[in-house]
Amino acid sequence: MGTSNNNNPKVLRVGSVTFNRCDADENSPWENKTLGWIPNATTKRARFMNSILPLYYKSMHPFCKNAREFVKRFHNEGRHEYDTEGAVERLEKRTDNIMNPKNAAAAGKYFCEDYVLTQADIPTFENNLKMVQDIQISIQKLEKDVKEQLCTHYTKGGKLISGHVYPKSFDEKIIGKLTKVRERVLQIEGSLLEKLEKTKNMFKLYKLRNAKSKKRSKKENRRKSKKRKVSRNAINMQKVREFISNASSSVEVIQSENLNLEALAMISLSQVKYVHLMFEDGQLSDDSVQLISEYVKNFQSKENHHSDPDSDGVDDDSDDEVDDDSDDEVDDDRDDEVDDDSDDEVDDDSNSDVDNGNKTNDDSNNDVNVDD
Repeated sequence: MGTSNNNNPKVLRVGSVTFNRCDADENSPWENKTLGWIPNATTKRARFMNSILPLYYKSMHPFCKNAREFVKRFHNEGRHEYDTEGAVERLEKRTDNIMNPKNAAAAGKYFCEDYVLTQADIPTFENNLKMVQDIQISIQKLEKDVKEQLCTHYTKGGKLISGHVYPKSFDEKIIGKLTKVRERVLQIEGSLLEKLEKTKNMFKLYKLRNAKSKKRSKKENRRKSKKRKVSRNAINMQKVREFISNASSSVEVIQSENLNLEALAMISLSQVKYVHLMFEDGQLSDDSVQLISEYVKNFQSKENHHSDPDSDGVDDDSDDEVDDDSDDEVDDDRDDEVDDDSDDEVDDDSNSDVDNGNKTNDDSNNDVNVDD
């Protein structure tokens, strides 16, 4: 923004325009409060208004009816120039920040000769390109406003309105500044795009890392879910085994004489599920199965269990079969007909068993906790 020259009171510099105040002490008619002059100005805005007043006075005062009309026009023009100059300065500062090599989030460091590009620089390039695009939008909007203001200095016939010489020159000067800022921003954008493309070519794995298909994610979720389910079942089966029998862990098949009849009478519905799994795993002998069937009403005999596998409340793991890796090359349209199992990673059997707690033989006396 323009400021007065304190070293030479007869010279006033406003931007790139120099105003010579000849015989300033004797002939400074604008230094009058009635014309908008602010004596002993201390704020930035006040000093700016004083700095443009001489040029505006010389251009507009001869065509105003009175001081009141002049002050009104001067304040309107002063606000316009102050706000516009500030907007241009902010755009220049934003552009400088992008090229600041000391700023870790800026792109300036990438243009240093000794800098080595890494894969982690790609997001920073993209963020700076977005900032460049935002600056271009701001330039376009400000330029549109200034051009609209510039048109107000002319009549419909294209003739310059009397007294608008200085305001017109200011708007033209701003348009020139914006043109220079735009050229610099476009140059920065081109350099960033070139650097970004170079970095992506160097690290093509960056693209592959984010190109993971939805089908592959579903498959991995199903595989992880089944693995966790098997692990939970093994832990809970061991707890139930210790609860209903006194057989040591070295004994592979539990005989009827190893069963704890009192424990069988107190077994809960959630524990019956794992007795079924022990049976399927071959940990129970035939006489043990027969004895358990007599004490546990929710436990079915070997024949009934296999004839109606869904009646025991145990999930059929066949629905959770893991896809073979060869499916990676099969058309992805198959996935459109498959429900997303990723949300079912936690075994819902535990919830159903808990809800059916009122069906247990005697849950209140059960001292064994099953991890669902």
